[in-house]
Amino acid sequence: MPRNGDRLKVDGTDEAARTDAMADERKHGLIGLDEAVRLGHRVVGPEHILLALMGDVPDLYAHDVLTSLGALPDTVEQVVREGFKQASADDEERERRDLEAGNIFASSPKLNPRYYVTMGRALGFAAWRHEGPADSLDWLLALLWDGGRWVLDQQGINRAVVLNALQAASVELPVALMPPDETPLLTPRRFDIPTTSVPEVVRLLNERYPPSSGLRWGFNYGASNSWIIAEDGVDLQSILLEVGLADDAGTPLEEGA
Repeated sequence: MPRNGDRLKVDGTDEAARTDAMADERKHGLIGLDEAVRLGHRVVGPEHILLALMGDVPDLYAHDVLTSLGALPDTVEQVVREGFKQASADDEERERRDLEAGNIFASSPKLNPRYYVTMGRALGFAAWRHEGPADSLDWLLALLWDGGRWVLDQQGINRAVVLNALQAASVELPVALMPPDETPLLTPRRFDIPTTSVPEVVRLLNERYPPSSGLRWGFNYGASNSWIIAEDGVDLQSILLEVGLADDAGTPLEEGA
């Protein structure tokens, strides 16, 4: 897997400052930041942790387990690139503005909420298994015990396959049951809207489709345009009209997106 190439472009002084900031985070055992920077992503998630485990982290135990099962780093990277494609396009515009304004740290990668949950779980496994910071096996276990998207499914390597391989290697596994995988959205559609309209649209969605409704939706911010994902049954068109936006039928997403 390549380690160089499409890194964020900044001048030498900014690069040094950003490197110092990220080095401080690495001192605490965080992984995946380099992968996010290399791919030009401003948000770091569990997917970047998986990429790091399959790359050049100091401890190669998880790498050896995953590659022995047939996991291909380049394929994983392509899946991650596709999953972050829209966010990356928005990030380029935000980064350009940040750098023009001299705000170098605003364009540094940020850890998303799922990263923090995974990190906490990895630290918990580390405290249970050994002394010292989390190693690659702790991070791998943390990813396995996450109910979110599992990138390796697309290579036919589900969580159960990895667990069986760890058991065969006599790895002591937690007694706690693995969480169920998140249920994919039902026929989800994506709606692109101006970022300035997001607060009002989200307020109406919360009122009409709270978690107790059983219908799911989500959103993500962009520099000037953002997007909403809503599954079949959420009447987002009427909400868009209500806030003065065009009635857009939305763009269908692939099943499970």
